Amino acid sequence: MNRRLQTLSILGAAILTGLLSVGCGGNTDSENALTGRAAVYITWPERTRLIPDASNAITIEVRDGDAILAQRTVARPTSGSTTERVEFLDLPNKDLSLTATAYPNADGTGTAQASAERTITIVRGETTEFGITMVSTIDHIAITPVDPTLLAESVLQLTATAEDAQNQMILIDPANAVWTSGNVTVATVDANGLVTGLKSGRVTITFTDTESGVSGSVLVTVFGPGLGG
Repeated sequence: MNRRLQTLSILGAAILTGLLSVGCGGNTDSENALTGRAAVYITWPERTRLIPDASNAITIEVRDGDAILAQRTVARPTSGSTTERVEFLDLPNKDLSLTATAYPNADGTGTAQASAERTITIVRGETTEFGITMVSTIDHIAITPVDPTLLAESVLQLTATAEDAQNQMILIDPANAVWTSGNVTVATVDANGLVTGLKSGRVTITFTDTESGVSGSVLVTVFGPGLGG
């Protein structure tokens, strides 16, 4: 099988390595053309650091747009370092969104301590591996879309991803996420990265992880009403 490597990191919670496979198992050719599967391996480390000690569950969601296709909450073992396998079956052959969120309670409740999202691609006849690693250092912030435009009096959602030097995604505490606009007369941005265009011009929108101090920026172009984006 062909392999496509993807990575996702959760800071201070657990190590996840996964396998997305299509056409494996007892499915018929017709079924294989429509669905695939995802297998996620979660390795919980020893409780040797403050943040890992506070995270006692990870909730994994696979989404197609706003629709949740699969969801599992995995509780941290009471002690020791263990590895367990979480499997998602019958996923459609297309780009899906994988979200991992760390919670303080074993049942996945409480205030989310860290979360991140990444696109995963399920293709018939191929295998995609992905992983979450802990104790990663934030190297840069990637913001999408990379060349955003919008009309004045309209909105645009930006997404920021913290990554290490190997482009592995690092989950950060939402409380440490700060969005700012370089020119609030051209466009503003809220705490969730939603940009509102106000008048024609260009403005730099910046995302900062206040814990690490690492920032990333994107240049947003705002067009006046009727000029198009």
